[in-house]
Amino acid sequence: MSIALGGDNKVRPSKLTEVEDGKTGDQNANTTNAKTQHGTEEIRNNRCCTKCIGGNCKFAIMFGGIATSLSLIIIIIVVVIMSTKGNGEVPIPPRTTTTDVTMDYEINASTITGINALAFTNTPYYVTTDTNALTFINTPHYATTIETTTLTDDSNNSYNYTDALYKSILFYEAQRSGTLPPTNRIPYRGDSALDDMGLNGEDLTGGWYDAGDHIKSTFPMAFSVAVLSWGYLEFKDAYEEADETQNMLDCIRWGTDFILKAHTASNELYVQIGTVSLDHTYWGRPEEMTMDRPAFRINSTSPGSDVAGATAAALAASSMVFADTDPDYAALLLNESRELFEFADTERGFYRDSFFDSEIGDLIYTSGSKYNDEISWAAIWLYKATGEEIYLNKSVTELENMASGRPWSFAWAQVDAGVHLLLYNLTGDPSGDYLKKITKFLDGWLPDGVVSYTPKGLVFRHFWGSLRYAAGTAFIALIAAENGINAETYRQFAKDQLHYILGDSGRSYVCGFGNNPPVYPHHRSSSCPDLPANCNWGTFNSLDPNPQVLYGAMVGGPYEEDDYEDDREDYYKNEVTLDYNAGFHSAIAGMLHLEMTNQLP
Repeated sequence: MSIALGGDNKVRPSKLTEVEDGKTGDQNANTTNAKTQHGTEEIRNNRCCTKCIGGNCKFAIMFGGIATSLSLIIIIIVVVIMSTKGNGEVPIPPRTTTTDVTMDYEINASTITGINALAFTNTPYYVTTDTNALTFINTPHYATTIETTTLTDDSNNSYNYTDALYKSILFYEAQRSGTLPPTNRIPYRGDSALDDMGLNGEDLTGGWYDAGDHIKSTFPMAFSVAVLSWGYLEFKDAYEEADETQNMLDCIRWGTDFILKAHTASNELYVQIGTVSLDHTYWGRPEEMTMDRPAFRINSTSPGSDVAGATAAALAASSMVFADTDPDYAALLLNESRELFEFADTERGFYRDSFFDSEIGDLIYTSGSKYNDEISWAAIWLYKATGEEIYLNKSVTELENMASGRPWSFAWAQVDAGVHLLLYNLTGDPSGDYLKKITKFLDGWLPDGVVSYTPKGLVFRHFWGSLRYAAGTAFIALIAAENGINAETYRQFAKDQLHYILGDSGRSYVCGFGNNPPVYPHHRSSSCPDLPANCNWGTFNSLDPNPQVLYGAMVGGPYEEDDYEDDREDYYKNEVTLDYNAGFHSAIAGMLHLEMTNQLP
């Protein structure tokens, strides 16, 4: 049996910190290092090809007939350049290919061949390549291609939403577990956790690592798939404009493929792979893990309406994503969604109650205070996907069974605001009740509302992962505006919050994006140097920035006075997770849509 434990915060074995809505966070100390480890996620784009990465690069430069003094000067300059770490100082290369100079160089034991250009422009240098130009010796499952991005500078907007969207997709690619595809674009990532299996040997490989650790948790993964799918359905034109449609479809499918595996029977769902007690004593690459990775499941005798409902919603929403491009796959997703909804509805209970007290400490996400919202969330997505009234009625009934009031947030453990908005859209809201609930929620986040603000303008709900709440609410605000609800006000709110995250605060909170982005995210694989160098707790303790740039990962964010320290050990501020990025990602797609349609506030 199993369970996935609660969302915004990870449980650390040694020190538990109570936070709202059933969430706990803990501090995990390695027995020899006594250092904290947090579950965070990060992502990075072709790090070794973004610039000549510091410390590990050697240029083979052939020259002759030059005076010794001049040679020495050139060597010193090269060494200085290469000592610079690839932590976001250099922009992502344009997708347009240039071939100004040809050069070969090595990265540790892995040789890159076929590099076309070290192009020198008025910006710092970058590397571009032909398709299949990147080959890693002795690491056959690592990246074999590099995709570069054409970036445009819009004088009417201070941030490049296309670039942010592109990099956020890369974050999800950096979180991949299992056998990576030939199209893998993350050079420092390879195949991992190939022995993940259920209690009866079921194949549970694939999916995403939840955060900076290597646990896989179905609950936040399902929330992320649902929100990513919703954003794609609402702002499909943004993905087309950014030339990211196929990458986004691949992103969503990576999550749904795992969920299908995890749903091993009509009334059975695996909800977590790996345990806190084992996983959080390890710091290193996922490709080199050797610890046991137990699997946890729910079933008829050990139910979990919350996680089953969230998963049903994810599959229903994603079935609409694939309805046109892969109708057979969409039908499979919808059928599995129906089964999971029936499981959630008929076998009721919190999945945290389905496990022994001795197991709870090994689970990373726990339920909130109710599961009616997840059942209603699943039902309204099934109604949207099928048009069947039974699901609409169920969604409405579940809402009526919940206590009224303003939702605390829109996040993995509380999706009421999303349900209200979908019901408003799908029913026309003849009574006006859903409109009242939507505006009550969103107005509470405006500057004169009930949620406080930092001095620089961040709406501040909670100190743990503060940006995730602002970004998730910004997404809801953008969807509300698309439905004609206080469009000007809510779009301005969303823009203000997203621009704070992207740099209006004086710094970026997105790795590899903008001015002074985080370079010490709490994230194992991006903290590891290039092979064959070791990666361990000594790496965690290093004062150097992460050698790999986790492009597109939004970190937890600052405290209530805008105070933030870029520190690998600070999982409150520097954690990255699937669900953190989900709301941010879909909100960025919304901003690009507004930019394209000349509706930016």
